[in-house]
Amino acid sequence: MIREEVLIALSFIGGLGLVVAVPLGIYNLMLRRAWRRAARELGFATRPSTWRVVPALEGRIGDARIRVNVRHLWGGWATSIEVTGLGRYPRDVEMTIRKAPTPGASMGESAFERHDVVRALARRSLAMLGLPDEIPTGDDAFDRAIAVRAEARRALALLGRDARRVVRECLRAPRRACLRTHESLAERIELDLLGIVGDSRILVDAVRDAMTVARAASLGARSVEQAIAENARDEVPGVRARCLDALVFDFPHQAPTTEACRAALADADADVRLAGARGLGREAHPVLENIVRDASIVESCRIAALELRLLDASPGDAGALLESLLADEDDALRSKVIAAVGSLRWRPALERLLAIADGLPEPDLVAIPRALGQFGDVRAQPVLMRWLAAGEGWGGTRSAIVQALGEVGNVEAVAALGPLTHEGLGSWYARHAIRQIQSRLGPIDAGRLSLHALDDTTGELSEASDSTGDLSVVDDSDGRISLEPSDDRKREGSP
Repeated sequence: MIREEVLIALSFIGGLGLVVAVPLGIYNLMLRRAWRRAARELGFATRPSTWRVVPALEGRIGDARIRVNVRHLWGGWATSIEVTGLGRYPRDVEMTIRKAPTPGASMGESAFERHDVVRALARRSLAMLGLPDEIPTGDDAFDRAIAVRAEARRALALLGRDARRVVRECLRAPRRACLRTHESLAERIELDLLGIVGDSRILVDAVRDAMTVARAASLGARSVEQAIAENARDEVPGVRARCLDALVFDFPHQAPTTEACRAALADADADVRLAGARGLGREAHPVLENIVRDASIVESCRIAALELRLLDASPGDAGALLESLLADEDDALRSKVIAAVGSLRWRPALERLLAIADGLPEPDLVAIPRALGQFGDVRAQPVLMRWLAAGEGWGGTRSAIVQALGEVGNVEAVAALGPLTHEGLGSWYARHAIRQIQSRLGPIDAGRLSLHALDDTTGELSEASDSTGDLSVVDDSDGRISLEPSDDRKREGSP
């Protein structure tokens, strides 16, 4: 016999089930009525949906084939609107609204947000594998509102001026979450709304918005590179530059790329001119030189133009430009110029560089002593030795001075470098510089050299201690080193 307590418990559980089931049933009934009302307004047919929460809607509006269904995403619900037949699209482009959705907008919204978090974590892992991640379009206002994830060329082909405007308007509306092109079907575009839409008016508006986006984003008969080339004439300079970069990187030497790059050379924006120059080689050298010389252009653009101009440059090709920029007021650019002068060994610029160095109590840029060393001209030794005597510590500039002395110095520099071989951190630089000088001198004949003791067990060559010390180093057959008067003094009969 069932005890009275068990009957009471079963009754309580049954009543609780009714309390939960009745509101859910009423809510589901309201959803179904809203979807059927939207189907009548759109002239769509209803079909059983995958999850059978609400009916799926299918129909045509003009050339568009539309399907509205419910998707279950990581425990959350979303309303998906698929539009096919209004054009062709680059595959697998996803655009997500950055603004946080309004809390409590619909059932399942918080779960959808959790789904976005999971997807973000997954994308971060995929990005580490080199797969497509979020990219900027170059339109700052659009990029602040919409996150775009795709290969750059696909997104830039899709998002022309009209498409960006329509996408922003579409995803700005309440409850809109994500817009994507299909990963395997180039003729389909999808709009996801948060939760299961329970208002027929919202659903109808979303269908019409999805169609508007589908028309605006279509490639039509254009190829991806042709679409990007057209978008390279966008009214936003950042978009023009991004499109040109995509063309040069993904479609080099193709006709749309070359035409777009040549048109960009006359652009009012320096970054766009620079982006166009990347695809034209020597044809763009005059434009690059104008960018580098224009002090009103931002430093980063001028430096990028200089680096591009110097690719495969020879001294005769770029030397005159570099010499004209040695006194530029921008330290970062001047450092690049001086480094390039040294690496190219542009001799006509050496006199100018020496004059600049003579006027400096200490080098204001590490590039100056490095460039002087690269020339290998002994005329740089006096100023380098003056800087060495004036400096203290072992920063980057002092190390560069010692290294430069090793490249240009003669025996006079050995005496100045010798004491530095005991200065801890800098001793290696000094020893290496002395060895460079010795190796460059070759056979030692009447070289005014003597052995310079570094410590109790080692020694290096240094300048003779007095005027009578013109000595040569002789290596006998037993491998022992001795000092003898030079051959000249032997002939003169000196002891």
